[in-house]
Amino acid sequence: MISDKTIQRVRDLDIADVLKPYVNLRRSGASLIGSCPFHTDNKPSFSVSPVKKLYHCFSCQRGGDAISFIMEKENLTFMDAVRKIANDNNIPIEENCRSFFQMAKKVFFKWQKFHRHSKHKEWATTSPVAAHSLLKSRLNIISLLGCIL
Repeated sequence: MISDKTIQRVRDLDIADVLKPYVNLRRSGASLIGSCPFHTDNKPSFSVSPVKKLYHCFSCQRGGDAISFIMEKENLTFMDAVRKIANDNNIPIEENCRSFFQMAKKVFFKWQKFHRHSKHKEWATTSPVAAHSLLKSRLNIISLLGCIL
């Protein structure tokens, strides 16, 4: 998982720089305007506010920040859009390994609760401390690989 610090660095980028490869913008007062890249546009209805770091099209009513723009334009998930913007702008991507382990631990405990009455009694009757150490030993390699990749 990408760290909150990296996501914040991506959000702090100038939105015009992120949108520049997709739309030709020109200054109009405090805003930037151009033709909307989501539909055919005769008049410039696409507005970008560099101060608010938001875009809005007055024709198709699409709007959002730089990450949501890349998500919609490139058909990417949130994390993939953050990765793309970070890579395009030479921002180092920091991975948050602790959150991966905490998420895996929650999944394990839900799985344990679900299978409490199943034929796998050795898993269902494992104490939380023993289950934590078992999960840690099983997922240690996976979490390390997640941090490396």
